Amino acid sequence: MKLLLVILALFLGVSCSTQRIADRYSSTSSQDVLREQTRGSASEQNTTSTLERVIQYSATINMNTDSPDSLFKRILDLTVANEGYMLRTEKERITVRIPTPRFASFLNSLSGYGEVVSKNIEGTDVTEEYFDLTTRLDNAQKTRLRYLELLNRAQTVESALSVERELERLNRDIDLLSGRINKLKHLADFSTITITTAAPVRPGPLGYVFYAAYVAFKWLIVWD
Repeated sequence: MKLLLVILALFLGVSCSTQRIADRYSSTSSQDVLREQTRGSASEQNTTSTLERVIQYSATINMNTDSPDSLFKRILDLTVANEGYMLRTEKERITVRIPTPRFASFLNSLSGYGEVVSKNIEGTDVTEEYFDLTTRLDNAQKTRLRYLELLNRAQTVESALSVERELERLNRDIDLLSGRINKLKHLADFSTITITTAAPVRPGPLGYVFYAAYVAFKWLIVWD
C-alpha cells in the first residue's frame, strides 16, 4: 500500500512538472509569435508611411485672346524657359508639359498673358499602381536570372529550348512593365497643361444700340 502511494505521488509530481514546462513553453512561443507579428506589422506600417507618393498633375485652362497665334508663341517661350516641351498644338488649343516643381508658377504666369475664363486642376495618385508594377518587375528580373542559370546547366537541347521560351516570355513582360513604369514616372515628373483659346465676345452695331436703349430705359425707370 505504501509503495502504491509513493508511485502515485511520483506520477502526479512528474505530470505537474511536465504541465508547467509545457505551459511555460506555450506561453513563450505565443509571446514570440505575437512579438514577431507586432514587429512585422510595425515594419509594414513604417514602409507604407514612408512611401513617396507618385501623383500626376494636369490643368485645363480657357483663355480669351484676340490673337491666338501670338498667345501660343508666348506660351511656347514660357514652356522652354521652364524646361518643358510642347505635346501638341491645334487651331485653338495647345498642350504642353512642364516639370512638376514649376507647375504652379507656370500657371500663375499665364494670368498675365490674357483673360483666364476658367481653370481646372486635377491630381491623380498612382502610387499603388507604381509600386505594384515595380514589385512585379523586380520579381520578373529575379526569375529571369534563375532561368539563365538553368539555361547554363541544361543537359539536352529540348530542356534548353524550353528554358529559352520562358526567357522570351519573361523578357516581354519585363519590357512591358518597364515601359509602364517609365510612363507613370514621366507623367508624375512632368505636369500636363492644356490651354484653349477663344476670342472675347463683343456686341455688334445692333448690340450697342440695344445696350444704349437698355441703359436709357433703366435711367427713366429710376427717375420715375
